[in-house]
Amino acid sequence: WRLAGDSAGVLLDRQIDSHLLHDIHDCLARHGVHALDLHLWLLAPGRHALLLTLAAAPELDADRLREELGGMATLAHVTLDIVSRDTSPVAPQQSL
Repeated sequence: WRLAGDSAGVLLDRQIDSHLLHDIHDCLARHGVHALDLHLWLLAPGRHALLLTLAAAPELDADRLREELGGMATLAHVTLDIVSRDTSPVAPQQSL
């Protein structure tokens, strides 16, 4: 049962530090971006991988954001997927 309990903790991300998640959200707020999807994995004790899909204005300095996130001590790997958010008063419609 111990193995099942330990495995469930990893699979359900119960080992993620809430302070790290708070720091990530603070960083995103400072850059004026909105997280559409956020995945944070524990790779090893004290080492995490982050995958973010962001809605951001075209003027976002993605390199600066990646540098700031990568500077967080426990983030070993950061991947950003940025979706442009049009800030004009009338956004064009797109049909698929």
